[in-house]
Amino acid sequence: LPFLSLLVHVSYPLKRELGDLAAAQQETVLSGFVLATQDQGLWPDLLPAVAAMSETARERVVNLPVLREPAVQAAILRAADRHGLWGVTLPLVELMDEANREAVAGIIAEMARETLAGAADAALMGEHWDTLLDLARRMPQSKRDELAGIVAGLGEVDPELADRIVRRAERYGL
Repeated sequence: LPFLSLLVHVSYPLKRELGDLAAAQQETVLSGFVLATQDQGLWPDLLPAVAAMSETARERVVNLPVLREPAVQAAILRAADRHGLWGVTLPLVELMDEANREAVAGIIAEMARETLAGAADAALMGEHWDTLLDLARRMPQSKRDELAGIVAGLGEVDPELADRIVRRAERYGL
């Protein structure tokens, strides 16, 4: 836990450097970090630290076998939702393998409409629509309809934006 605490409380450049060093460790060490984070409920603190890592390090971390555990994935997504961390979480999801994305989509599909709205806000702010639409294509039709309603609401403010999102959605079969 001391390393996790250090990683959370340092500047961005140092966070990236330390995060990359951590990601280079053996899988068992990384799994230990994940389990400690899970046990202590530190996902709101650790997600931004993981987001600061290099892309190679992020990709290795987000595809760790321990992160395929449903309880861990659900805790991460609840933390993203409760703490407004979709902006750092969606880019991490983008690096996940197909099985992890499928699981993430299933978990989000079970969450409230507000969760999807929060993810859509982050997609809007960070241009993460492709990631969100990829998740949505894996969700039941009812959740796809919720996202369509959210996009329609955006269209009331910015019709051009909504049209752009709809064209992207069509590429995902939505």
